[in-house]
Amino acid sequence: FSAFDKYPLADHQFYQIERLFNGTDRLASIIPLSNISRSVHLIPKFDSVRYRTWSSADVLDNCNVFYLNHFSDRSAFHTMV
Repeated sequence: FSAFDKYPLADHQFYQIERLFNGTDRLASIIPLSNISRSVHLIPKFDSVRYRTWSSADVLDNCNVFYLNHFSDRSAFHTMV
């Protein structure tokens, strides 16, 4: 995924992240579990149309742009702001 911008988006104060590609291939890395400090709440960025074929089971595979909800809990807010 892309790096966070320095500031959240003005409309809702969420940070936006995007899936990165090399041509049509997704860029990905395998990282040690010890490098993960917490989970995050991602909200899919929908266009003007909601994709009814998407479900909670496959939205991470189908969507390319997400909002990071750093308001999901106090720890997330203080860690990411």
